[in-house]
Amino acid sequence: SVVMRQLVDALRYLQSDGVVHGDVKSDNVVIEAESGRVMLVDMGGVSEIGGSGYRGTPHWAPPESSLTPKADIWSAGIVLVELIRGCPPLWHIDSPEELRTLLMAGKLGLGDLEGSVPVACYDFLVRCLELDPERRWSAAEALQHPFIQQYREAGPS
Repeated sequence: SVVMRQLVDALRYLQSDGVVHGDVKSDNVVIEAESGRVMLVDMGGVSEIGGSGYRGTPHWAPPESSLTPKADIWSAGIVLVELIRGCPPLWHIDSPEELRTLLMAGKLGLGDLEGSVPVACYDFLVRCLELDPERRWSAAEALQHPFIQQYREAGPS
């Protein structure tokens, strides 16, 4: 949860500047070896909040196509799945269209995680991967979740 706290805090910072990252994925999350600080890199997809046409990598992209802060939160949830499993959900799906169809139907295939990860972790994940972006948590809300708060003092801020 230390990695997720720092990642979500980076997203909160971007959002406070009126932008979204647009391509949150594990390849763009770097952990500095000496300090353990988590950095979000590859700012080439950064866009103003409210645009359309999310340009992120398909397996990390949210079901909606708008560039909102909650789209980045979805992608952060996918990063958490990848941290747990070693790959994002539906990794075996090659077609972006088929992937989007499954996402829109809410078929992420996460049932095996319930009961196999701590309750707070699973609850955090479910809130990040809420299909309805209106109901999905913001970065500020996510930072208040017990999964994040339990390690609030751990690691650099």
